[in-house]
Amino acid sequence: MKKAKDFTSWRSWHFWRDLVIYFVVFSLIGHGIEIVITGGLWLITGDGPTYGIFDNLLEPYSIYGSAVVIFILFATFLPRNFLRTRNVLPIFILTGLACAVLEYACGAFMVWRFGQNPYWDYHDQPFNLQGQICLRNTLFFGLIATVFILWLYPRLEKILHKLSSARLDILMIFLVVAFVILSVK
Repeated sequence: MKKAKDFTSWRSWHFWRDLVIYFVVFSLIGHGIEIVITGGLWLITGDGPTYGIFDNLLEPYSIYGSAVVIFILFATFLPRNFLRTRNVLPIFILTGLACAVLEYACGAFMVWRFGQNPYWDYHDQPFNLQGQICLRNTLFFGLIATVFILWLYPRLEKILHKLSSARLDILMIFLVVAFVILSVK
């Protein structure tokens, strides 16, 4: 009898290929969500974005893909019984902290490298840290991450693994090429 492929082990090619697929797809989806939110706020408040979010509508925003990869790694290395019991509060706290660290590191890097962070500034928000992160967004990102880990990711895995390994390899190559093309300005 032929042994089934292990798609859940972090040591397998399939795991890393799937991470690349999730990274690219959620980098694109993240920019789309940002466009909807920013565009909606712009329509409501009349205050447009100070950065070129509408310049290239298909530009991938790597921070969203990176966050999803962190969530998947987080879910992979959590004990299975921890996820099965749906310990929402600890997952929420840990993912919120992970999101805050990622957002702060990205913002601090941009300030260090370019002298400013043109994408976000939370100085006017309560409970902010150097304008790079704020409590409101940390709580929101923690909620999104918790929903992703406990609900969305398991369902996406089932859908993804209905495809053959060869098709997923081709999909990954296509997405990486598209990501590179869309990222070049």
